[in-house]
Amino acid sequence: MFPFAIIMVVFLLKNRKTFTEYQTLYKELFVKTALEEVFPGCSYDANAGIERDELRKTGMVYTGDVYNSEDLVTGEYHGMRFRQADVSIQDRDTDEDGHTTYETLFMGRWAIFDIKKEFNFKLAVVGKGFAVANMRNNDKIHKFKPVRLESAEFHQRFKVYAQDGFEAFYLLDPAFMTRVEKLGEACQNRVALFFVGGELHIAVNNFENSFEAASMHKEIDEKAEIEKVKKDIRLITDIVDSLKLR
Repeated sequence: MFPFAIIMVVFLLKNRKTFTEYQTLYKELFVKTALEEVFPGCSYDANAGIERDELRKTGMVYTGDVYNSEDLVTGEYHGMRFRQADVSIQDRDTDEDGHTTYETLFMGRWAIFDIKKEFNFKLAVVGKGFAVANMRNNDKIHKFKPVRLESAEFHQRFKVYAQDGFEAFYLLDPAFMTRVEKLGEACQNRVALFFVGGELHIAVNNFENSFEAASMHKEIDEKAEIEKVKKDIRLITDIVDSLKLR
């Protein structure tokens, strides 16, 4: 792996590549290689993402005025098929003078897992630190019922909304709730889970982009870059492992 990085640096210096070209090469050499090690046979497309309609079909997510998604990874982990990508959601506001500003509502990771179990109704478990605008979507949220589970401690961190309360109690058993709480701790409760059909959407609003390239103006620390990429990847594996989705 390291000789490739050296070749990349020399190539860039000789050809004075733009940042976009540098970033593309970085992701080819570091990101794709690391992903393939963890998820053999996976696909990675830096320019593709999760479609806006995928979020809309949850019935709970407001996708703002400006939507963007990139760095799509499609693969399998311990038999669990998944797709995950960076997602950004912004609201746009133009004042009387024509000045436009943007408010970032969501910036982070969105993962969709095929959990091979069909749900009859939609269910949302929303961390209290999950600062995306789905709760503003009052016309849609009224289609869901707030569900109060037995654990008062759980509700200090999460709110639960469901189309059917009985199914919510069935899915959110004490063991699963404990695992969700641990996931919340790792993500400062900036996480939400949406059960839709045979899929589980997990969104982490950490205001970070994954797989960001190192500075093109500094010498690349190959080991550090590999570890940085693997840290981004671990968000996927940690979710599967912590929630015992496999």
